[in-house]
Amino acid sequence: MATSELFRRFGRACLLAVLAAATPVLAGDDIAADWRRLLDEGEEDAVYDTYALIAKVRNDDGEIDAVACREQADAIAAALTVNPVGLGVWYMAQECARLTGDEAIAQQRLSRFEALLRHTLADYRLGDAHPMRVLSEHDVDAVVAASGQSQLYSYYEPYDNERELTYTIGLWDEKTQRETVFGFDFLDAGVALRRRRLPAAEFPHFRRQLVEALVASAAEHSPGSPLAQLVVVDASRGPELIRDLERQAQAGNFMAAVIQAAACTEYTKLACADAAIDALLPYAEKRYGMALVALAFVYARRSDAPVDLKAARALIEQADLRLGEARGSISFAGLTIQIGDRAARAELVEKELRKAARDGNVIAGLMLAVARTLRENAQPEGRYLDYVQAAADADYPSAQYWLAQLLLEKKQSGEAAALMRKAAAGGFAQAQLWFGRAQYFGEDGVARDEKQGLEWLRQAGYGGQGDASALVGAYYLDQSDDVANLQRAREWLRGAVLAHSRQGALQLARLYARNIESVGSTAQAAALFQAIVADYDDAVARRELAQLLIDGEGIDKDEKRAEALLRVDAQKGVAGNQLALARLLQSQAGAAQKAEGLEWLRKAAGSGDPESQNALASALWYGRGVDADRAAARRLWQQASTTGKWQPAANDLAWALCTPRDAALLDAEAGLAAVTPLVDGDGVPFGFVDTLASCQAAAGDFAAAVATQQRALALAEQRANLPASVTEGMRARLASYRRGERAASDH
Repeated sequence: MATSELFRRFGRACLLAVLAAATPVLAGDDIAADWRRLLDEGEEDAVYDTYALIAKVRNDDGEIDAVACREQADAIAAALTVNPVGLGVWYMAQECARLTGDEAIAQQRLSRFEALLRHTLADYRLGDAHPMRVLSEHDVDAVVAASGQSQLYSYYEPYDNERELTYTIGLWDEKTQRETVFGFDFLDAGVALRRRRLPAAEFPHFRRQLVEALVASAAEHSPGSPLAQLVVVDASRGPELIRDLERQAQAGNFMAAVIQAAACTEYTKLACADAAIDALLPYAEKRYGMALVALAFVYARRSDAPVDLKAARALIEQADLRLGEARGSISFAGLTIQIGDRAARAELVEKELRKAARDGNVIAGLMLAVARTLRENAQPEGRYLDYVQAAADADYPSAQYWLAQLLLEKKQSGEAAALMRKAAAGGFAQAQLWFGRAQYFGEDGVARDEKQGLEWLRQAGYGGQGDASALVGAYYLDQSDDVANLQRAREWLRGAVLAHSRQGALQLARLYARNIESVGSTAQAAALFQAIVADYDDAVARRELAQLLIDGEGIDKDEKRAEALLRVDAQKGVAGNQLALARLLQSQAGAAQKAEGLEWLRKAAGSGDPESQNALASALWYGRGVDADRAAARRLWQQASTTGKWQPAANDLAWALCTPRDAALLDAEAGLAAVTPLVDGDGVPFGFVDTLASCQAAAGDFAAAVATQQRALALAEQRANLPASVTEGMRARLASYRRGERAASDH
């Protein structure tokens, strides 16, 4: 498990547990509309310049100064127009108005600030532990100042290709003796503001690059800041990671201490639980809720010494008192479920979770359902299903997604799709991926809407769903071979790779392999295929890497290495690799290699693989490396066309029947029957249209053949980097049709 994943999972578990204690009040639509206008039309520099005023009105002690407020009065008024949603700007503005004695203006600005704050809290509450959207850390400072509570700690959750970069603060309310944890994010809004100026902001990987730049800048200019502390994520696994975390914890990085505890229990080979306990104890002694939970987790799950369940229970009880509403128990359950491999440990807090669930805490009930599902490897039923339903009814997207999955298993696709859409609208990336795919393709009871489906997939891509980014990239690949379009596809596919999508990585490597200038090179393709092989032990990547080595275009030709790569999966029965190995061996000069190649081809075809059946049919029809057997070839082509409706087999059958040199083999009627269904609709390969023209000519309809061949040429000319020999052959056939002659071919 990646280090950043440890951080992310722990942070999500805790954020889930510590939603705002205050009952949120939904703000009016005007604030939502102001946010939309700002993100759609706002000028990035102008918006962020408004926060510079905060420093200008503060004195050397950090207090807002009345004299400075008067000097900046006009600039402040203008800033509120430019930035109508910035909590930090509005808080500063109302403070200035109060200090300068303008009570009416102060009250107006305070009312606006409070409305913005209610809107922000409402979004947090309804967002299923998503952080609150802000524009700047200054907005977070304003929330802290307005709360009247003491700030205990602050940290950033390390970023792993997600929509948000979560900034977490812990507040202490002296009056209620409760600790409250809030999460904020300025990344998503910041990226939206940059889109009009920076086209690259469209792509998911831009967020990662922006975060890396922000962290690097913070590390250089503010090494003690919470953002700078994210450099710890760059550490590798194992002892190096632990040493880095230990150094950070000793330097006062609270989150490093927490993650050290998680890492020392996750990596069972590391005997570092004692060090993790030492790092957490100073924070646990201060009764920080997260520290108490993390320390309990170490005691309950340490692998290098006996567990201490009694100590763990005592710490969780303290955390519950500190955080309220069973949030300590919920956080512990979240850690156990999401990081631990011993889900039974959630039983430590089951009593507390049940009581909280009975009192109406839907997250506690949801945790019970998840723990039970993992422990017993069974879907929720009875009261556990009721827990999931209650959370879904309370608009928690994760519960809506889970419930939708259960409905899909029961074939209730209509109800499932409606819930998926709700979860998607709530920002749940997995639901956005599911619903976007369903809407894009018109599947699972969802009406087809390519445009809207694509937008859901984009949002899922921004949420770190690599397969969604891969689908968006595939969309652009399907549009045209225009270089600008291919570059756009490349950038979406890069995002898919960074989000660990194997399919996206394969698509990107194939795009590179097309060797189109300013898009990608064969060398890049080979390197990426090699990485996919290393990461996933992938037979397809091995096959395509082997083909690059066989072709030797842009990289050194190496047939021996290619053969070794192909044999790995051919011997495992992978038909595609058997076929590729057969082709390589049959291309070699030796009779033994050709004979072995034919055997591999027969094995692949015998497995029912339609591409291999097509290849063997072509060999039998044209007598390549085997005695010609045209009856057997036709049977194989028919079988391959039926099995999975593999279109190239039907096309190749039609070509063979419509272009034989021996007129006795001509069967234009059967050829037309095979190829005609392939050329309806958009996106038809030009080769299929070329085949249709040959069959029309074979049937004596030369006028139709000319028109069809012209269409085929027009489609071919849209392809970038198509070999000139291909279009030359098509033009020669067009000339033949104009002369009233059919095409004839030996291959």
